[in-house]
Amino acid sequence: MLYVDNEVEAELARGLLENEGIAAQVRFTARAGYPRYAAGAAVRAPLTTFEVQVAEDDAAEARRLLATLEPRHESTGLWRRWVMRVFAILVVASILAPLLVAAARQLGVLF
Repeated sequence: MLYVDNEVEAELARGLLENEGIAAQVRFTARAGYPRYAAGAAVRAPLTTFEVQVAEDDAAEARRLLATLEPRHESTGLWRRWVMRVFAILVVASILAPLLVAAARQLGVLF
């Protein structure tokens, strides 16, 4: 029915559906194999999916209700993506720099 990447949005959608008399449940899926409590409530995890599921008979009404929700604002968490990218680049550079220096020294010995 609805796929989101954090538990807060999934539970809010479930609450909306249940307030309208539609039974709904949230299903957690992690492709990386970590448990639900490790995914965090408000942190988006790239390999995590929270699915809001309803009975097939209620699917049309649930889609109509969920269509009335405001679209997500993705710009709120963009800074996290850049922080993680910079961190990853620094880690990789700190690992590769000594290896490149050692390789250059070895090449200097050969030639």
